[in-house]
Amino acid sequence: MPNGERKEKETKSPVPGDAFPDGRKGLRELFTQLAEPGARLGQVLQARSQTSAEARKPSGPGYAAEQFKRFENIRGVRNNPFLTEGVYNKLDSLSQKHGWSMETFLRVFSQETAGTFNPSIRVGDVADRKNPGGVIRHRGKRIGSATGIIQFIEDTAQFLGTSTRQLRKMSLEQQLEYVDRYLDQYSGPFRKARAARGEVSLAEAYTSVLAGQVRTGNQTLFRRGTKEYRNNAGVDVNRDGRITAEEAAETVRRRTTLQPPKPKR
Repeated sequence: MPNGERKEKETKSPVPGDAFPDGRKGLRELFTQLAEPGARLGQVLQARSQTSAEARKPSGPGYAAEQFKRFENIRGVRNNPFLTEGVYNKLDSLSQKHGWSMETFLRVFSQETAGTFNPSIRVGDVADRKNPGGVIRHRGKRIGSATGIIQFIEDTAQFLGTSTRQLRKMSLEQQLEYVDRYLDQYSGPFRKARAARGEVSLAEAYTSVLAGQVRTGNQTLFRRGTKEYRNNAGVDVNRDGRITAEEAAETVRRRTTLQPPKPKR
C-alpha cells in the first residue's frame, strides 16, 4: 500500500487524538488501564481525552483574577484574597457537575458569609445578634454553630465525614470538596432542572442550602409558627406567613448585588 493511502486511513482513526498526548508512553498507560477489571475501551478513551483537555485549560497567576472580574457586581468578590486560582478551577468543575452557574455559586457563598467568602466564618459572625461570637450556649456551655462557605451545621458536617471544627481550619478550596459532597444529595432534582432549562436556578440552588430541599417559584419553604420561619422572617417579603423559594432567591439577589455609587451633588 502506498504511503499516501496509509496516512489517509490513519487520520480517520476513531480513537480520540487526545487519548495519546504522550505517544508511546500514553499507549502503555492505556494498556495498563484496560488491564484493570471491568475496564471498557470507550470509557477509558473518553476519560483520557477529558483529562488531556483539562490540562490544556488556560491557567496562570492572573487568569482566575481576570475571570472573577466578570462577577465584581457581587458583594465581596472584588479583590477577595479567598478567591484564588484553585478556587476558580474547582468552582468551574463543580459548575459542570451540578449545573450551578459560576454566578450562582458566588451569590450563595456571598449570602452565607456576609460577603466575606471566609471559609472559617460562623453563623454568629454573620447576622445573629442574639448569639454574638457565633456560638450557641446550653446550660452555660459553648457548643458549635454553623460554619463555613454554606454554613454547615455539625450534624451535616459529620454526615459528610468531617466536623465544623475541622471545616474552620480548611481553606476555601479544601472546603469546596464538602460543598461538592453536600450537593451530591440533590443530583436528581438538579438533573431535572438542567434538562428543563439548561442550568439550576438561583432559587433551586439556594433552597438546597437554606432548607435542605430543592424548591422553586411559589413553593413554600417555611411557615409562620416554626423555628425556621422565625430565623428567616425577614425573607417573607409580602408578610403572608410563609417563605417561598422565589422570595429566598430574590433576597439573595438583593443582598449580594452591589449598588452603583450615588453621584455626588
